[in-house]
This record gives sequence, structure tokens and C-alpha cells, in this order.
Amino acid sequence: MSEIASVGHGMVGMVGRVTERPMVEGSSHLGRTAPSVRGVDRADVSDHARLLERLQQMPDVRAEHVEAIREAIRNDTYLTDERLSEAVDHLMSDLLD
Repeated sequence: MSEIASVGHGMVGMVGRVTERPMVEGSSHLGRTAPSVRGVDRADVSDHARLLERLQQMPDVRAEHVEAIREAIRNDTYLTDERLSEAVDHLMSDLLD
């Protein structure tokens, strides 16, 4: 359900053009005109929102990897000398950079 409540009876009318109309009397901008926009809506979507949408559409492959890791831990085959050596190498590289 949308978090934005509809206005009126939900019908959309004609889209109007931008027109110029005088400012209200007593305004500090007497003599100037202000744009009047009727029936024009606009939504800007950020790059961040677009990336989040793409991420949500991607398949969740993490679940398969997590289950494989859990299985290797249960079978005592996850922590090998090769993996431990690789982890220490990465740690030393991070600390020295």
C-alpha cells in the first residue's frame, strides 16, 4: 500500500502549461510575474536510489555461499592451512599499506 495518500477522488485531470501570473499585491516583488504551474508533477530519482533498485533485482546468491561455508565448518574442512596463510597474507598487506 502506498504511503502517499491520494488527493480528491484519485482522478487525474488535464495537465496545464506553465503560465505567467502577477504576484499578489503587497508583495515586495510588485510588477514581477511568477510562474504558475498547474497539473505538472515531477519526481527526481537519485543515482543512489537507482543502484539500490538494481541491487534488489539481483538474485540472492549469498545464501548458497553461506550454506556451503556452514557445511564446510561442520565437516571441519573450512579452516585449512592454505586459507589461514592467505588470510594472514591479506591481514599483513592491509596493515602495511
